[in-house]
Amino acid sequence: MRHQDATRFGGRRTFMKTAAAAATVGSVGIAGCAEVMGRSDDSLVFGIIPAEDNLDILQQWGPVGDHLQENTAVEIEFFEATDYTGIVEAQANDNVDIAWYGAFSYILAHERAGAEAIVREIDSGTGDTSYQSFITTHHDDVDSFADMEGLSAAFVDPASTSGFLIPTAMMLDEGYNPEDHFGSLQFSGDHSSGQIMVREERADVAPVASMYYNNLVDDGEIDPDEVRIVAESDPIPNTPIAVHPDLDDDLVDEIAEAFLSFDDEETLDILNSEGWEETSDSDYDVIRNVRNNLDEAGIEVGS
Repeated sequence: MRHQDATRFGGRRTFMKTAAAAATVGSVGIAGCAEVMGRSDDSLVFGIIPAEDNLDILQQWGPVGDHLQENTAVEIEFFEATDYTGIVEAQANDNVDIAWYGAFSYILAHERAGAEAIVREIDSGTGDTSYQSFITTHHDDVDSFADMEGLSAAFVDPASTSGFLIPTAMMLDEGYNPEDHFGSLQFSGDHSSGQIMVREERADVAPVASMYYNNLVDDGEIDPDEVRIVAESDPIPNTPIAVHPDLDDDLVDEIAEAFLSFDDEETLDILNSEGWEETSDSDYDVIRNVRNNLDEAGIEVGS
């Protein structure tokens, strides 16, 4: 699978961005517009969900790509979507071979593209392969979902696990439909942006993945006394790496081994990760169950 002028290790380093379901992608810098070509035996496309912390894709994932290339003897090209669904659609359209997903966007990719989870991230803060969804606010007098009636909310993305699926389920469990309960509901695009909106009082409430909230606090971007947690979810399985179903089994094994053996501490620190461990599709059944419950309640998710 090949993209012209894509980010390539051993060649010109630019990175790809795509809109959901787009057949062409524009690259940052001088590369201009690159048309998606067909599958190639000498390159793999690695799709990344929208990044946090304003770091470009090579700062975050470049050494991982180098390591993948060394372990597979295949060139790696990066492909960064503007939203979660963009990666799902790119893999469904045979334009992405390997992808980093959130738990829920992986479920969508498994359904629409036949993607298979092979490893999942180990959180650097906890050493666990799970995390939580936090619900935050800047209001001193908001301590429950009932107190949020009529307020403004900034969820992350319709295909975000901890930024949409789980907080929606948490509210439904207590009898509140977010679409009816909030005065307004918008999407921030990523976890950090939603928390900054709360900090700046441009939104009253926002969900966030626990690791991103903790990072923002550690970096001094938000004050936990001003952007405070008012609800926490049960554990959520951590972000998986998933592969296209058409990849050769031996190549999939090499890809998995590359992730399992990756130990560049500087890069892992940037990714807020301790590395990866083996996983399988069934580890994400808990997310399917949540999604099915929302479907039964008439809440459309993942569109």
